[in-house]
Amino acid sequence: MSEDEKYFVTVPNRKAMEKIELLSKDLNNKIKVERGIVIMTDGSCSTSIAKGSECSISTSQWQPVFDEVRALGKKPAYIIHTHPTEGVIDNRVPAKESCEEPSDIDLNTSFYRDNVGAIISWKNVFNKPPEGYSNQIADYRPRIGFYRRTSCKNIYYTSIIDFKNFVDKINR
Repeated sequence: MSEDEKYFVTVPNRKAMEKIELLSKDLNNKIKVERGIVIMTDGSCSTSIAKGSECSISTSQWQPVFDEVRALGKKPAYIIHTHPTEGVIDNRVPAKESCEEPSDIDLNTSFYRDNVGAIISWKNVFNKPPEGYSNQIADYRPRIGFYRRTSCKNIYYTSIIDFKNFVDKINR
């Protein structure tokens, strides 16, 4: 792999983007289990979803998904997985933000080609309070963060909506 390839990611196709959106809607699952998919070098994604335990997806839990990818004769580019929140309020709003940083397990999963991974998490974007109110209003939004596997310091974050718009423009 050349130096230039280390900092590029494969753009997901439309079906893969639909699966990414589904994962982003599942972030506040009540069982706090990480879930993930594999994006292939052709932009498609795995049909299987890796289901981890609380707070991680181990190498053995990823194995069936990568076996599927190999059986299709495709090559994995990178993984996208969720970091769920710690519960919800009123069955819809996360009780708090989910962790955006990759874990040691995330940084050491080595099944894929690209030198990056991605985490879907919830970020609290505080809005200005309406006139007459003094408290800020919490507004939790799903977002995706790409990280270099060699270092979690260079993480690029964007909202799922902005990422989808970007992917749609490329896939026209």
